[in-house]
Amino acid sequence: MLHLPQLRVDGDRATARIHLQFHGDWAQAPGGLRLQMQGYYDVAYRRVDGRWLIAHRVTTAFGREQRTVLGYPHAGALPRD
Repeated sequence: MLHLPQLRVDGDRATARIHLQFHGDWAQAPGGLRLQMQGYYDVAYRRVDGRWLIAHRVTTAFGREQRTVLGYPHAGALPRD
């Protein structure tokens, strides 16, 4: 889910910060994987021949969670000895 961008336009260039939330649920996968992530994209755009193109995008995550559909940590997230 993407939120409304904070957009700044300067001629043929623009920048934006777009907050996001990701929720993925693979109940049929082995272990019933469920992923959640919150963060934002910092995006740089260029206007070329009248079309706005993405020049660069950086994703920053400030919250991630990986569990099974039953609420337990996924086996890949457990510490190994």
